[in-house]
Amino acid sequence: MSKRRLYRAYIVGSVSNTTSESFSPKEPHDHRYVLYVTAASMEDETAAPTTIAFGSLVGSSFTPFEEEPSPALGIRYHIEKTHVFMPGEEPAIRVEGGGSGDVISGYLEGYEEEI
Repeated sequence: MSKRRLYRAYIVGSVSNTTSESFSPKEPHDHRYVLYVTAASMEDETAAPTTIAFGSLVGSSFTPFEEEPSPALGIRYHIEKTHVFMPGEEPAIRVEGGGSGDVISGYLEGYEEEI
């Protein structure tokens, strides 16, 4: 019988690469578990970037799952679907065209299932 436990994480960062930069939770999810992110929200709190996306980060390679092509300042964007992260994959937010020093924030919740 697999064990399931709740998952909650925050993402906070500051843009240093104004072309494209990815942010993930400071603590990686436990790799003995498969992570299911059922809800997530994200925002550039400082300015409106060119795009903001939610996806998977493996090393420095970002794969987008959901993307907002024209985000507005002051609007928090959220995902529409549940996304699965296997061991070695981390949930992440990617910002393209952000301003240097922009504050990026995000919130994730879901659950982990033991492999």
